[in-house]
Amino acid sequence: MHLPVLSDTPLCHPNCCLSLSTPLLETLKSELYRNDVDNAGKPPVPPGLILSVGCGSGLLENLLHSHLTRGDPDVAEVLSVEGAEVATAATTIMSYLPEDRANTVPGTWALCRRAEDATALLFVYPRSVDLVKRYVDAFFARDKARTIIWLGPQADWDVFRPALEGHNGPLPEAPLKVREGSSCGVGEYEMMAVLQAPTPIP
Repeated sequence: MHLPVLSDTPLCHPNCCLSLSTPLLETLKSELYRNDVDNAGKPPVPPGLILSVGCGSGLLENLLHSHLTRGDPDVAEVLSVEGAEVATAATTIMSYLPEDRANTVPGTWALCRRAEDATALLFVYPRSVDLVKRYVDAFFARDKARTIIWLGPQADWDVFRPALEGHNGPLPEAPLKVREGSSCGVGEYEMMAVLQAPTPIP
């Protein structure tokens, strides 16, 4: 499907809960890329596989993939933004994603196997606190873990915050970075929370 052209102003788009803008894509890029200790003085390391859990139509995910890989074939070879959704007959589900970047799970209780290979997880307007916590716990039990980003309405944050703050992985607790509204390129009623793995990636 044709991707819309974004502007500097966060706007709503059909089949996407989150307000979208070019500053949002830039903010996501800055959070997903990072300079590790052993990579000092070199370009930031691409995040590899980014898995968006509950991606819906996949509009944001394909926009982000295009933004991160545009004009750089080397990055396109090592970076992929994929989506995961419950298998359904709905035509809007992952309609913006090509088949090789669209993953399905049998139900809302199931974890996507691709999360085992991901270096970053996205949660955009998630519905289940328990599912988010299960993903977070499993994610931080792995060496590849780098970044988790939660995007949604500010009104939901108090409910979801414990799922990110209290992970049961072996890594030490890391502080959450919270940005609201236009400071991260979303609507004034929305926000972004970022949790980074506190140790360098080998």
